[in-house]
Amino acid sequence: MKKLFTKVIGGISPCCRDMAILSSQSLDRRLTFRERFSMRMHGWICSWCVDYSDQVSKVNDTVTGEGESLAEMRDEKLSDACKERIKAMMKPSDSDTI
Repeated sequence: MKKLFTKVIGGISPCCRDMAILSSQSLDRRLTFRERFSMRMHGWICSWCVDYSDQVSKVNDTVTGEGESLAEMRDEKLSDACKERIKAMMKPSDSDTI
């Protein structure tokens, strides 16, 4: 019975790729009733997409909440010493060459 349910729901709900797109779009606009309903149906058979949608929402909330402090950081500059350390770390070592 569970296989039949999964097959029926899977046939009428969007694929995982479309779910990822809808999850992203839900942050920018209000989804239509049909889109929300199809996302809910897909969630009945795919816990990974539900987890992904939750993670996208949490990241958006975090970035939105920290927006002002991120904007303030944009004006900060790296010191010359810090730039040199980064350049030194990015140079390939002898063990990296083939």
